[in-house]
Amino acid sequence: MNWTAYYRAFRVSVNGFTFWILLMAGITILPISTTTGILLLIASIDAFFDVLAGVGFRLKRYGGILRAINYFTEGTSALVGGMLVMYGMMYMNYFESWFFKSLVIVGGITLFCSILDITTEEPYMTTMSIVKRIFSIGDKYVVFKDKRK
Repeated sequence: MNWTAYYRAFRVSVNGFTFWILLMAGITILPISTTTGILLLIASIDAFFDVLAGVGFRLKRYGGILRAINYFTEGTSALVGGMLVMYGMMYMNYFESWFFKSLVIVGGITLFCSILDITTEEPYMTTMSIVKRIFSIGDKYVVFKDKRK
C-alpha cells in the first residue's frame, strides 16, 4: 500500500482547509485585534506554504530568505496552534458548543504539522519516516539514524 501518496493527499487537503479558515479568521479579527489578526494571517501563509510543499514546490531546498521565511511562518504557526489548543481547552467545559472542541482539534493539527515541518527540515529525515515511527509502522522502537554518512 502506498502510504506516502495517501499521507500527501491528506496533508494537502488539511492544510488547504486550514489555510482558508485561518485566512478568513485573520481577516475577520484584524479590525478587532491587530496582533491576533496578523498572527493568524502569518499562520495561514504557513499553511499555504505547506500546500505548495505537498504539490511539489519546496521552500526548504532554496536557502537564504525563503528558508528564513519558512522558519518564521512555521514558528508562528506552532504558536497559533498552541494558543488555539489552550483557548479551546479553557472554555470547552463551560459551554456545550462544539466550537471549542473543534478549536482543540484544529489547533492540535496545526501544532503537530508545524512541529513536523520544522523537524523534517534536514534532508535525511523524511516526514513519512517520522509518522511511521510515531505510529509504529515498520519499526518497533523510535530510533533516528543519521543517513548523511
